Amino acid sequence: MKLNYRDKVVLIVLAVLLILVGGFVLFVKPAIDDCNTASDTLETKKVELADLKEKNKKDANLKTEIKEIKAKTTEITDNFYGYQVNYKVQDTLSTLFSADGVDIEPESITLTPYGSTILSPYLYVSDMIYTDIDRSVEQYDRLAAGDSTAMNDDTTTDASSSTDSSNAVSIQAIGCYEISCDFNSTYDGFKTFAQNLTTNREKSMVIKDVTIDDVNGKSDDDDEDEEEAKKDKEEEAPTIHGSMTMQMIVLKKISN
Repeated sequence: MKLNYRDKVVLIVLAVLLILVGGFVLFVKPAIDDCNTASDTLETKKVELADLKEKNKKDANLKTEIKEIKAKTTEITDNFYGYQVNYKVQDTLSTLFSADGVDIEPESITLTPYGSTILSPYLYVSDMIYTDIDRSVEQYDRLAAGDSTAMNDDTTTDASSSTDSSNAVSIQAIGCYEISCDFNSTYDGFKTFAQNLTTNREKSMVIKDVTIDDVNGKSDDDDEDEEEAKKDKEEEAPTIHGSMTMQMIVLKKISN
């Protein structure tokens, strides 16, 4: 079958159209879809990037804050003793006691294995009467002083809830060694030693129990005149022999 010129032109045009349609369906349309998907993904990533930049701004000083927190934590742990073996504990006690004129008997020192104790926070409950009228007057004074936030204060209180909140004390366990030893000291030296335990100079040594076996010499309760006072200065000061149990509070140091 022979095709004339017109039929050949029609077939060529149809072939070109088929090729164009097939190319569009097979190549162009998938590429357009991929482009649209990539565009949507790009917008999502831009939003995520903006969020990350905002978070990054907030965390810009994170390293500095971590260093400050670590420094504060280190400062706190420096108020406590570290883990020590028996002979180091003995050296610590000897130094601690001798600074206040207290002598310990090294052979009498016993040290329990590392354990824990429960901290008992000091709870102060005020006996001051503070009524609803007192709170109303205080609120009025604050408003008169220009403090507009005073209007938001509730001037009534629930006595039962306030009592419950004051008694809600958290219990915290902390590591410690328990040390028992015999000692000899002057009367004033032992008082100084006990008083110094309330300062950070002695870190965290707590007297759990103390027993006085023998006291020799004149006590502070005896009446004395000026002449007797002069004689007492020349005489030997009152001496104490006893035993005590102490707790050495221990915290683990933070590694660098």
